[in-house]
Amino acid sequence: MINPFRFSIRQRSPFWWKRLSYWMSRLGGTRLQKAKSLHFVTINGQQFKRMVLCDSSLACEIERNLECFRGSGIFPNVVIRYEREIWVEFVEGHTIKEINAPLVEKIAHFYSCLYTEAPRLVETDKTIYPDRLDRDLHFLHQVGILSYGLLGEIRKSADVLRPKHCWIGFDYTDPVRKNFVL
Repeated sequence: MINPFRFSIRQRSPFWWKRLSYWMSRLGGTRLQKAKSLHFVTINGQQFKRMVLCDSSLACEIERNLECFRGSGIFPNVVIRYEREIWVEFVEGHTIKEINAPLVEKIAHFYSCLYTEAPRLVETDKTIYPDRLDRDLHFLHQVGILSYGLLGEIRKSADVLRPKHCWIGFDYTDPVRKNFVL
């Protein structure tokens, strides 16, 4: 039985060396202040991930997005949100070490779950994607990766290949290796 008057709380950052070097660089005035942090917290043997974000608006948006997938197993469940903090359940597992066929299948399943959440058929030209493609192509031309001729050819091909309608579902915009746990 847990004594309600006695409990333990322990918090640690998974990136202690990175955080130390960051704070040292701030002492020298060479860095801007970072507005978010990540901590692993243990309370009475229960583990949680605590994210402190730059403002409560972003925290609300992340909470709302995570709640769309509560109980699905593809994102951790939200435990609590208070102002600009979000606490989620700790997910046991290991990070991706090597890419193989079973991993590719798991990632494909992950994205199929995401993109089938609240799907809707929209006119492609009324989405942000044509403008985003044009912006990205312009940047690649601006920095010298695409020649002017190749830029024009890609734009023409994109106009021809772009479908009139497309299905849009939930979008996950941070698919980096360190964010996945198996």
